[in-house]
Amino acid sequence: MSDDNYSYEEVIRVGQEAQNILQNPVFGMAYGAVLEDLQKRFFETEPGHTRSLEELRREGNALAKVFGNLNRAVVTAQQIIATQRGE
Repeated sequence: MSDDNYSYEEVIRVGQEAQNILQNPVFGMAYGAVLEDLQKRFFETEPGHTRSLEELRREGNALAKVFGNLNRAVVTAQQIIATQRGE
């Protein structure tokens, strides 16, 4: 999310929703299941199968990017709130 196109109120709302997602047990279960699947597939990949390993890496990076974007939205909202409070 680029903060340039959003008002402070919208950035705060998005951050709060992102925090709700990150704290949601269903999201946690889904995220954990995908991580577990990636790990299982990694260890089951035969030596020398670099294309398979590269695909696993891409999937893992994409998953990490989603998590990172959600987390960044939370942090950005928290920073705006702290600034507005004069902290």
